[in-house]
Amino acid sequence: MNQLRATTEISISELATLPNFRVIAGGPRGFSRTIGTPKVQRVGLSLIGHLDNLVRTRIQLLGRTEMSYLAKQDPAQRTQLFQTLCEADIPAIVITAGEDIPHEIIDVCDKFGVALLATDQESTVATDELNQILSSWYAPREVRHAALVDVHGVGVLLLGKSGIGKSEIALELISRGHRLVADDVVICEKTGGNTVVGHSPKLTRHHMEIRGLGIINIKDLYGVAAVRARKRIELAVELVEWDDLNEIDRLGLEQKRVEFSEVSVPFISLPVRPGRSLSLIIEVAARNRLLQEQGTHSARAFAMQLSEHIEQAEENWTDPPSMASEEPDE
Repeated sequence: MNQLRATTEISISELATLPNFRVIAGGPRGFSRTIGTPKVQRVGLSLIGHLDNLVRTRIQLLGRTEMSYLAKQDPAQRTQLFQTLCEADIPAIVITAGEDIPHEIIDVCDKFGVALLATDQESTVATDELNQILSSWYAPREVRHAALVDVHGVGVLLLGKSGIGKSEIALELISRGHRLVADDVVICEKTGGNTVVGHSPKLTRHHMEIRGLGIINIKDLYGVAAVRARKRIELAVELVEWDDLNEIDRLGLEQKRVEFSEVSVPFISLPVRPGRSLSLIIEVAARNRLLQEQGTHSARAFAMQLSEHIEQAEENWTDPPSMASEEPDE
């Protein structure tokens, strides 16, 4: 049902495929190096031999400041400075802002097999892009057999065994104005400390399989407003056969959670039965989730009122006067 992809190493050859970066030197040995840390480091003082703060598993980045300093050095000094940097066994060097690269630097990188890349982007832009890409590549990733729909702005992941009706319910939600993110295969990817985002594989994006109809394209049928590429998963709904439920929480006080890609997400189970409007119930569940995020928990509020009512030991079941006075006159 789920498959966890644990990425431990990314090679420079994958980095070389990025459109905004071009390979200058390094050769096959440079391409075979791996990136051990998903963050870029600015070279700074490491360029003049102060290697105490150098994180050797990070890509090293040189901007205008470092290149301006190198331009003031003679070729022999540039060679020595870069040789010291490459001897630290770093994965790669990126030079930003379209700066001219002296041939001594290229020769040293080729000699030590350290990939040298260049970009026309400024240092801050290049750093942000590389950090974002590397974080995505190294993020915990999980594949689920499910459907993901954006319901009232809440990412609802529909779970359940094959044939229980996940796609049909998702299609009904789409027909009610909600948006499809993925069907059948959902890639769950951790994007932050406590955030997991779901999306579809490129091959099946915007498509659904409906038994009896086959493959349909939601974007073509309902328009671009009926689909979206990615959505944060904020609620997991498991569809189960009515007879398979051993116990049902009638009040909704129990707060179950389930983990996707190391992120805990609220979880509810809904029994499937002919005649139940599950799409309507899921809409209500999404609205209820929004209320809970704002601090309003209907079940807990009712339970507190019930406890207070019992404590008052009233003989007859009547509303408290304060509540009765709030009811409008008919």
